[in-house]
Amino acid sequence: MGYRSDVTAMFYCPERKLTYTQTMDWLRTNFPAVFEAWPAGHWAPLDDSKDVTPVVFKADYCKWYTKAEFKDVAVFEDMLEWFESVNPTTSDEECPIECEFGRIGEDTEDIEYRCSFNAQYRMQQVRAWDLT
Repeated sequence: MGYRSDVTAMFYCPERKLTYTQTMDWLRTNFPAVFEAWPAGHWAPLDDSKDVTPVVFKADYCKWYTKAEFKDVAVFEDMLEWFESVNPTTSDEECPIECEFGRIGEDTEDIEYRCSFNAQYRMQQVRAWDLT
């Protein structure tokens, strides 16, 4: 089976208050390979009380390896690297979207958080026990 991770990412536009549909359209236009690799079931709106509706990506219990044979992960990682490379001098037209990414692996210490420069730190990592 191999080592598994739970992955979540959030994309939003606090300045322009883009809707879910507008944010998804921007992401699909700029990162089409990501949407080819990760179908619609991984993407959903986060319904919250803020003026902006973030796009949430989720991939639970998946193999998140950065090796070349995992092309779905590779295209997503390429997108994350692009978001991380955007700096405060980048125009809002070029990148109106902020990104936060979190991965929780099977080991207690295996937690990863990455974000774009102007992210608002809306994601919080929580570990909980599942009871069956």
